[in-house]
Amino acid sequence: MTKKSEDFYKLFKPQLTPQKMLEMGVFGGSYFGDKMKEYPKSWFKNAKLSKIFDVEKNRFRVKAGLSRKEWLDKGWISKEDSRVWF
Repeated sequence: MTKKSEDFYKLFKPQLTPQKMLEMGVFGGSYFGDKMKEYPKSWFKNAKLSKIFDVEKNRFRVKAGLSRKEWLDKGWISKEDSRVWF
């Protein structure tokens, strides 16, 4: 790990864990598709999940963000990290 990477991890203090975000309905429940096996099962115990974006699963009942296709079109998703920051 480089010095710059180490500094980032000292500063990065997320307010919510991935598990809590999923319980709150982040991404309208549709973020993972068929990629859930890569992550701990415990994250999904009380997660609000859907095959497509479901505004009723979103904590604030609003459709926010861009589609996965829009992220791909903008070049924000790489093969190495298909789930980006999550």
